[in-house]
Amino acid sequence: FDAHTAREGAMPYTQEFFAALSTALAREIHLLTSPPHKVIAVDCDNTLWSGICGEDGPQGVIADAPRVALQRFLVGQHEAGKLLAIVSKNNEEDIWEVFEEHPDFPLRREHFSAWRVNWNAKSGNLKALAAELNLGLDSVIFLDDDARECAEVRTGAPVVTVLPLPPAVEIETFLQHVWAFDQMPATAEDKLRIIRAWKANDAV
Repeated sequence: FDAHTAREGAMPYTQEFFAALSTALAREIHLLTSPPHKVIAVDCDNTLWSGICGEDGPQGVIADAPRVALQRFLVGQHEAGKLLAIVSKNNEEDIWEVFEEHPDFPLRREHFSAWRVNWNAKSGNLKALAAELNLGLDSVIFLDDDARECAEVRTGAPVVTVLPLPPAVEIETFLQHVWAFDQMPATAEDKLRIIRAWKANDAV
């Protein structure tokens, strides 16, 4: 509340409040008028956990508090209707061994609808994932800690929304302020898409 502007111009709030209010309204309008993102593709090493599973081993990597928060956030996105995918330069067996050795991780293998774990360019892997899920690349969010990988995806798949993961101390605040993660409540169609994708991968 600003008593001076309220008295002089019938504007009872501070400039900071008006800035926050207008941003909140713009974010709601953006949500209502923008095509939704449907897939979040994530890197693993130093993104979902701290450490490199191929070098440190499954017991050598950890999920510190910020990355536990990230994993919980992704679980929440999954429950709200988004598909989760892994895009990682690793040996696939090393990735799944990490999840098996860390049952305390909020994220589990069954949360992921698709994955590409190999040594190919991540932009190409994202294109393959989108084709597998029958979705456009413009509906994909890509999250990675490595600036070089983010740059490669921006060049090779420019319609993908690329989000470089910030330093660990900034992760929780970062997640709260990315508009691309906003979404309307999940529809029955969203839930069916997740179930079908999960069944398809489970069959494989």
